[in-house]
Amino acid sequence: MTDSVKHEAILSCKNVSFRYSSGPWILKNVSLDIQKGERLGLVGPSGYGKSTLSRLLAGYDAPTEGQILWKGGKLPQKGFCPVQMIYQHPEKALDPRWRLKRSVSEGWQPDEELLKKLNINSRLWFDRYPNELSGGELQRFCIARVLAPQTEFIIADEMSTMLDALTQAQIWNVLLDEVKRRDLGLLVITHNKSLAEKLCTRIVDLRDINNAADRP
Repeated sequence: MTDSVKHEAILSCKNVSFRYSSGPWILKNVSLDIQKGERLGLVGPSGYGKSTLSRLLAGYDAPTEGQILWKGGKLPQKGFCPVQMIYQHPEKALDPRWRLKRSVSEGWQPDEELLKKLNINSRLWFDRYPNELSGGELQRFCIARVLAPQTEFIIADEMSTMLDALTQAQIWNVLLDEVKRRDLGLLVITHNKSLAEKLCTRIVDLRDINNAADRP
């Protein structure tokens, strides 16, 4: 493997700054390269822009200044996005008016082997609405939903913070197995550095790269 291939950045932000209207800067001059197959932990206290950066990287928001690059270009604007998000609150990813079978049909139909690993009973769950499942059940459903064949990169934004320790361990084990098996990129956003150290191959503290974090 050549050095140029080894260090190929699949997802990058170049001098990215972000703020709402004329409010204070949330991110300022942030630059970050994530390589293909890398598991990167992004850590830092609450309020330092971790979730904001995740939304920029996933294409949900546009930077005020700078660029977000996917394989050196722009994220696809149509069709299935190769960068998928798993939120801390899984209900944010689902339309409360839709039964789960409609939500899952937007992307792909997970195979029974993956559903079994995540302890999902499709016959019981898929005719239900999101509010009929627990938080842990919804999060497992959202993980299955983002693991489509077209997915190349996953952003997990505090995805296990609201769950009990057993459920956390189960879903992280399944997600990591799939990430390693398919050589997917993974960005783990957390305020828990010890969790990032267990899951990731590299850790970045947002305070070290975000000039807006230079606060009194």
